[in-house]
Amino acid sequence: KEADAGVYAYDKALVEDLRARFSSSPVESQVNKNVQIGPASNMFNIIGSLDDDNIIMPFISLERLDWQLNLDRQGFQTFVGDEVYVRRDSENKPVEVRAQVIPITINYRLSVWSKDRITNDALCREILFYYHLRPSLMVYVGHGINMAHKFNIYFNSGIEDNSDIANFDTNGTYFRQDMTLYTDDAYL
Repeated sequence: KEADAGVYAYDKALVEDLRARFSSSPVESQVNKNVQIGPASNMFNIIGSLDDDNIIMPFISLERLDWQLNLDRQGFQTFVGDEVYVRRDSENKPVEVRAQVIPITINYRLSVWSKDRITNDALCREILFYYHLRPSLMVYVGHGINMAHKFNIYFNSGIEDNSDIANFDTNGTYFRQDMTLYTDDAYL
């Protein structure tokens, strides 16, 4: 059983990278727990349950919207273009491995939550600049291949302002902007 296989592996790589961006400690085991994956409509409940109903702002949420097969690129492919991947077996002998994969595109919604507009705009700007300059992430591929696969994330052009959060008597006191992003070089 490989828990991090398939689409979930890409979700995990993106969440872990976002956590690393917002971590206040250089120690890898201490990450910002306010970066969570889940639907935006449930994010206050998720964060509240993690923080004993003391929601710390700002926080980032990620939601996988959907994913689809890239049937125009389907076939006998490798993770490194047309090259055959060479790895070492248990006796340290070179073994050629060709990965048969299905190319997919994964779509996400990244939400930035804050208590004021200035902080929200600043975080959105920083996220966009960071990932435009460093769009590549890594995911580990098991299934007998045992290699790392580099994939890129790309932002769509529209940024949606969803600050009209109806939350009992706090309506209008939280700000949320949503950015959609995707990776089109992921594999199953």
